[in-house]
Amino acid sequence: MAYYYKGQEILTPYNIFDNRTVFQNESLNLQRTTTFLPGQRFDLNFQVKPSHDPSAIMLAHISGFHAVDTMIMPQGLGMEEKRTFKGSAVAASNAVAGADVVSIVATSGDGVGNIIPAGYFVTFAGHPKLYMVVEDVELNDTTNKSLKIYPRLVADVAASEAVNLGDDVQYTYERDIKTARGVSFNNGVLTNPGTINLIEKI
Repeated sequence: MAYYYKGQEILTPYNIFDNRTVFQNESLNLQRTTTFLPGQRFDLNFQVKPSHDPSAIMLAHISGFHAVDTMIMPQGLGMEEKRTFKGSAVAASNAVAGADVVSIVATSGDGVGNIIPAGYFVTFAGHPKLYMVVEDVELNDTTNKSLKIYPRLVADVAASEAVNLGDDVQYTYERDIKTARGVSFNNGVLTNPGTINLIEKI
């Protein structure tokens, strides 16, 4: 499946980074302790195909460089093919910030073998934070299922709130200052805007 940034096709390989602050300490007896801070975000970097119509990317990288924006989240390679659940699902009950499991239920498309696979990115309708599914969940009927996610919820999820899948998984981002502010042309064709670095807006 092809993904796009400002109308330009994203080239593979693209990189998805788990950005989290971690401290490690090693004592004199060589025992190690690891401390994780709760903040987390998913960052992306990639390049795009050349194009004859780079107007959207020009505007984004010049006049709109510091604006917060959204795009369809590129899933890991093969994830859309592994997602055999093509229906809709909602939260079956309230889930509070800090939880790493959300009870969900299929509202359409349930069936034997219909799964949301581990490694798939989802969002919830009530807030834009991106989450990764950490264990396959099969929506084989309309009973409640456990959706295990990483990181933990940063906001409450209300009962009946939609679980966003496919093109509805929007990545909310700002551009990293390492991204070039401009584009280069050769004979009227966009040659290379450089590596595009995006930071999840949290």
